Amino acid sequence: MKPTTIVSIIAGFAATANAGCYSGGEPWGDKATALAKAEQACRESLTGTYGSSGSGNGHRHRCINANNKALNFEIWHVKGGDRNLALAECKDGLQKEVNGCNTGGDTTYTNWRYKGDPNAGNC
Repeated sequence: MKPTTIVSIIAGFAATANAGCYSGGEPWGDKATALAKAEQACRESLTGTYGSSGSGNGHRHRCINANNKALNFEIWHVKGGDRNLALAECKDGLQKEVNGCNTGGDTTYTNWRYKGDPNAGNC
């Protein structure tokens, strides 16, 4: 493979996802519950049409109590214009934060930024 091809592949991947797990903090605990609560957050509050990045309707937040923890889920639309976030895409993004990061994380993809953050106590 040519060096320019390798660089192009790496650059394309870097533009697609920017991930970061939190290095400390409250763990998710029961992941099955956390995954179910991520889906609940999507169903109740986080799906639908978002405005452009930086607009008043380009970000949504939902906190759900579970097992004496406040599970905070946030989503941002990071591009211009309006865009619809469907249930499957919402669940996929948030559940990656639960499955991939023991104490929560924050990942930006092409159109969306997903954040999952478990905290002690209640919302």
